[in-house]
Amino acid sequence: MRKFFFTIATILFLLVPYFSYSQDTIPSTIVYGGDEAFPPYEFLNKKGEPEGFNIDLIRYIAKQMGFKVKIKLAPWNEIAGELEHTDSIQVASMYFSEKRAQLVDFASPIEMSYYELYLKKGTKFSDLKSLEGKTVAIENGSVLDEYFTENYPGVILMRYPSEVAALEALSKGECYAAFASNIINYNLIKAEDLNNLFKYHKPFLPRLYSFAVKKENTRLLNLLNIGLLKAQEDGVFHNLRKKWINDQKESWLTKNSKWILTAILILIIWFISWIIVLRYSINIKTKELGFANSRLRLIASFKPTRIDKISAQEQVIKLLEHIKETFKADACIVRILKDNQLELFESVGIESKNLVQMFPANEGFGKKVIEARKALGFKNVANESTHNKIKNKYPNLFSFVSYAGAPLIFEGKVIGIIGVYSKTKKHEFSSDELEHFQIVADQLAVSFENTLLFEQNEKQKEILVKQIVSRKAAESELQKSFQTTNTLYEISKELSLSLDMMIIGSKILKSLEKLLKSQRSSIWLMDENRRKVSLIAFSDFNLKGDELQKEIQNIKNKTKKPGEGIIGWVSLNGENFRSGNVKKDERFHETNSGVKSVLCVPIILEGISIGCINIESFEKNIFSEEDERLLTAISNLSSSTIQNARLFEKLNFELAERTRAEREVEKLNKDLELRVEQRTEELRASNKEMESFVYSISHDLRAPLRSITGFAEIISRRHKANLNEEGQEYFEYILEAANNMANLINDLLQFSRLAKNPLSKTPVDLNEVLESVQKNLNQDIIDKKATIILSGKMPIVKGDRSLIGQIFSNLVQNAIKYHRTGVDPKVVISVIDDEKSTVIKIQDNGMGIPPEHFEKIFDIFQRLHSNETYPGTGIGLAIVKKAITALGGTVWLESKIGEGTTFFVQFSKN
Repeated sequence: MRKFFFTIATILFLLVPYFSYSQDTIPSTIVYGGDEAFPPYEFLNKKGEPEGFNIDLIRYIAKQMGFKVKIKLAPWNEIAGELEHTDSIQVASMYFSEKRAQLVDFASPIEMSYYELYLKKGTKFSDLKSLEGKTVAIENGSVLDEYFTENYPGVILMRYPSEVAALEALSKGECYAAFASNIINYNLIKAEDLNNLFKYHKPFLPRLYSFAVKKENTRLLNLLNIGLLKAQEDGVFHNLRKKWINDQKESWLTKNSKWILTAILILIIWFISWIIVLRYSINIKTKELGFANSRLRLIASFKPTRIDKISAQEQVIKLLEHIKETFKADACIVRILKDNQLELFESVGIESKNLVQMFPANEGFGKKVIEARKALGFKNVANESTHNKIKNKYPNLFSFVSYAGAPLIFEGKVIGIIGVYSKTKKHEFSSDELEHFQIVADQLAVSFENTLLFEQNEKQKEILVKQIVSRKAAESELQKSFQTTNTLYEISKELSLSLDMMIIGSKILKSLEKLLKSQRSSIWLMDENRRKVSLIAFSDFNLKGDELQKEIQNIKNKTKKPGEGIIGWVSLNGENFRSGNVKKDERFHETNSGVKSVLCVPIILEGISIGCINIESFEKNIFSEEDERLLTAISNLSSSTIQNARLFEKLNFELAERTRAEREVEKLNKDLELRVEQRTEELRASNKEMESFVYSISHDLRAPLRSITGFAEIISRRHKANLNEEGQEYFEYILEAANNMANLINDLLQFSRLAKNPLSKTPVDLNEVLESVQKNLNQDIIDKKATIILSGKMPIVKGDRSLIGQIFSNLVQNAIKYHRTGVDPKVVISVIDDEKSTVIKIQDNGMGIPPEHFEKIFDIFQRLHSNETYPGTGIGLAIVKKAITALGGTVWLESKIGEGTTFFVQFSKN
């Protein structure tokens, strides 16, 4: 039996690569369920603790395979139900049956077992048919229940929680017979004082006894199979059997001593004729048992050789010889099912001239075996009409008298058949013989499929090697892509932090040094009249103090004419330039004798070149097409920001000029009133231009935002799934920065529109406004668990409906957002009404605002908290101030730290 276990375990171990791609998972602690009364395999001892062969074995496997195991013993029908229909138990030990195989998967067998029939002494018994109409005790949930229900429905089954209970019921006369496993403790009957019973000598229903797991839990099944194989190899399996099973078995002599003494007395007493009859009967039974034992030895000894040491044909031939000898047959054939044809694979005992290479699967005995999906036997094939038709169709076919065939089934699919043939003997195959034959066929199917799998794996080895090489190349490319993405992220982050031309340029060039192998780099811009190209930043810009200021002045003085040199040519024509030996190009003006390679790309804004980015190296042919594409991408990313920085410098200059003009106006006397009015008009125009500029900036900022988002989406679509955790984190930074910039742009646009949109002053019902605000902020109110209270009915005021909605939306949203930790936000809205004005109070219980910030918070971009703590753009209260001012009203606040803030919004009635 141990050989049998090792054989099956070896087969399953060889199949591990086939199933290793399974994606199922196992819990951290595996629950093993077992029968609380099935000694010596599993039972509860006197202390109520689990013991037995299976308990020690599953604990050993869990330790070796690195998972934790919890033991649960209960009546067997409860354990079987939990394994098959719930997730509370992951592993149990049970007998194999086709019905159970539909619900669970079986590991390598632990035992080849069978059932034994127990009767009360003096009871006569012939065969299972004689049990019809009688009461038979069995363990509840056992395979016997399934077997009798299907094959002997007339038997009255009495189900007990354990086999021990079933035997006790028989001893008390509660039933006619009882069944128990042969692997149950051999001392059990004696221990339970069941001496009034005897055991019928013939075994019933041979079955494999195995660990079982939930269907499709392939990973756990593989761990069990490998653990069983390791237990066999380490000798643990043998030692546990010796501890729990072998030592508990009584010797045949001891167990049957009474019968032997009785037989001896009968031999002495009875006449010689009875002795001859008895010996004759014993010989017949001995031959039958010997024949059955030889088949069991065949099953147990079936051990496929390593598939890389011996071919499938050689293995099958050895097995067929063994089967032929065991079943006392003259020939044995294996055929494989292909395209509804049974193709000859191997045979023994038949000459090739008497064989048919291809045989239709829908003819002869092969059709019957495939349709039955189980082993079939035919005592005299001459009585079968199908055989006679085949014999006439194939006159040279091997002639035989009796036949038994079994399907080769693998994973529920018939892949072929195996048959044994007798030329002269009319052999009547018993149900046990056919069942043993089917077990051999099942093992042969696994071995055959395993061999084919090995051959396929060998063919795929070269493919896998190529895939590994390709994967390494892809990983290298991905790493380079990640480095590029990281640099683009750094550049985009720097672009959003400053509008100083030189700072932006210098940081862009420093970022380029991480990617491109250059010794010098610079950024150049053309003036608005396109008459000169000026240097705004270069890579050696690393000075401090007076030297820094001096170098800044020198940079401003460095210019070229459009078209002059490579830099002037690229800036004028808007085309890329790349050379690995630049001295051979006539456009090159040598400024450094060491320069050999040059890469220069234009800075394009709205289809027009406004300058260029130039990088140089002292090595030949250093810049690639990939470098050119990367530098072009960085140029496109930077163009809008560089232009905005240029406009920002212009704006600063205009602001400085405006300040100077205001000071001059203050010094003018009343006689210059006309000139003051003219200058004031100029200032108004300048303010309008500045507002237009802010609006333009808000729109132009969308260009680098779209570039950032575009690059992120491209790389996310192609490579994000293969990036490591750090790479994915950088993607989140990019998307977060883009989102923040989008919010900032939207708020800037909203702020700028306040001055542009014409006001429409009409009666506005504040009740409707506040109801709309609450609906729009409903999700924030739910998330923050906020409470909004309207203290009395709100009045009707005169103003612009849209501006008033923005005022209260920002104030209520801020009251909810800036709440104290652990305190649910509460907002109370009330009204103070008099003859001249209407004042709306918005009072919260938030954190409060320091007095020194009462005026500052209404300025644009003024924030009291970090963006990580309270996200926002710092424009909301500036919108409130500007909107109420446009409506002719005012806004102010009162606040105490830790108690809350009250905003007052005053609407004039004039």
